[in-house]
Amino acid sequence: MDKELAMLRTYAELEQMRMPDKFSFQLQVDNLTDCESILIPPMLIQPFLENALKHGFKGVGYKGELRVSVSDLGDCVAFVIEDNGVGLKDKKYSENTHRSMAMAIFEERRRLIVQKYKRHFVFEMINLRDVNPELSGVRVNINVPVLNSNSK
Repeated sequence: MDKELAMLRTYAELEQMRMPDKFSFQLQVDNLTDCESILIPPMLIQPFLENALKHGFKGVGYKGELRVSVSDLGDCVAFVIEDNGVGLKDKKYSENTHRSMAMAIFEERRRLIVQKYKRHFVFEMINLRDVNPELSGVRVNINVPVLNSNSK
């Protein structure tokens, strides 16, 4: 998992170089003691950062904030990806019915992990405006089951 966290940080830094002063990035890692032995599928979280940068901050007139927090919940690793971008469009009124390939790939990988390892894998995407009309942006909660070399 160390490599995944380093990749997330590098990706955000490269995007900040490409879009100076467009957004700030914070990666907070809480109580992960043995990152090297925790296995998660590569590039599992990166598409959510990319969506925030590509869609969430598109056309906003303020500096975006992108935060990722990672914490050990024992049997799973919790990722929370949150931005203060435009938020999700109401699908009822959206003319764009495009299905993201990244989301389709994520869902397939999630399904395979649940099927193979018989482990619960939480995924939820929250439009922050639905929680509080004063907020904007999206929060993605992903609880990835801890898989290590002993997992069958």
